[in-house]
Amino acid sequence: MTDLFERRPPEEPGLRFYASGVPWHLPVPRDTLPDLLDAAAHRYGSRTALAARGNRTGFRALRRAATRIAQALTRLGLRRGDHLALLLPDCPEAVVLCHAAWRLGAVVVPGRLPDSRQVLAGAVVAVVPRERLGEIAASGDHGFLRAVVTVETEPARAGRRRDTGARTADVPRGEPSAGPPRTV
Repeated sequence: MTDLFERRPPEEPGLRFYASGVPWHLPVPRDTLPDLLDAAAHRYGSRTALAARGNRTGFRALRRAATRIAQALTRLGLRRGDHLALLLPDCPEAVVLCHAAWRLGAVVVPGRLPDSRQVLAGAVVAVVPRERLGEIAASGDHGFLRAVVTVETEPARAGRRRDTGARTADVPRGEPSAGPPRTV
């Protein structure tokens, strides 16, 4: 058997980081990301798709969550081509929201809270950690937002009341928005 790495093109130096036996040329799937998730859910079911904080989520559960959240985002007014601002840390909730937005054909705009003005500039729906909502409301640049969805991204601490589910807060406006803010 011939080693494929001996025949790799010299103009692709990044291939030295490939694991042993991985070919330098792989076919690019023509399916969309929602199609790929649907296929993985069908093929792999409960096998682990996400692992975080000791919790594991299977492909089927990820697809169900993304589909359910996509429906909620639709009710908030998110449509194909709209921008969804994600001001979340690396967490399972961010992955589910990305898949939900892609299912709708929306554009995901990831960001950090210090960059909130730039990230929010073209978004119609923003998703933020609940504890940072005041910061977004005080920023003043939110007349175009239809809704702000808050998400609890950290496990509840002992002695703290735990609210379940996402919340939506109306965005205070000083100028006309793309539509009325809604709540779920």
